[in-house]
Amino acid sequence: MKRYACILLWITALSSSASLAGPWDRRQPYSDEVSFTLGAFEPRGASQLWHQNERDLTVSTEDFDDAIIGARVGSAINNFVSFDVGASYYDGGTTSEDRRFTDAFGNPIEQRLRLRLFPVTATLRIMPFGQYRGGDRHHGFMRVVPYFGFGGGAMLWRYEEKGDFVDTSTTPATIFTGRFHSRGITPEYHGVLGVDIQANRQVGLFVEGKVSRAKDDLSSDFQGFDKFDLSGGSVSVGTRIRF
Repeated sequence: MKRYACILLWITALSSSASLAGPWDRRQPYSDEVSFTLGAFEPRGASQLWHQNERDLTVSTEDFDDAIIGARVGSAINNFVSFDVGASYYDGGTTSEDRRFTDAFGNPIEQRLRLRLFPVTATLRIMPFGQYRGGDRHHGFMRVVPYFGFGGGAMLWRYEEKGDFVDTSTTPATIFTGRFHSRGITPEYHGVLGVDIQANRQVGLFVEGKVSRAKDDLSSDFQGFDKFDLSGGSVSVGTRIRF
């Protein structure tokens, strides 16, 4: 989990930068914002195709851990609630080999697996301790603001397998070159937990964990499988720019 170790280092850096910020600005804060995130996404892999690939190929769900980037726009509704809409992009993949078979020369039978996700979502963030000093937005933001939230949206996705495969329905088994793909749009829902570190009245830094849930039907290239699991978890760091 080297990516998560790097994220923890980024969190430390963000906290340090916030503590080094200049005198706290208590002027009336801006209520609208745009934010940008960078993090690591780990697919859950809880469906038949994921399980079969782990059984037959030299691949595991963790091999798909990769970066996720995002952007959002939002607005504060009151001292305790904010709302934002945005999108993220993830592109993860790996090279695998068949666990049971090799070709006639003893060489591995290799494939390339790739998953791309593009969730477009809306999120309601709740600050249980409030976000303004004294509960009054005219007094400015508190330095540290923990929050949790939930939301939903649409998950656009595409999955692909290409390379050499083994057809075990023939005797003897035969090797063929192929490409299998599936894509779609399906509902998504998620929960978030994070903390904002306010640098000044216009800039805030934050760390956020997110768990998302989504499944969709596979194309005819993957007949006989149940719904494909597109769920996962992520940890991200980001910045909020208020206007």
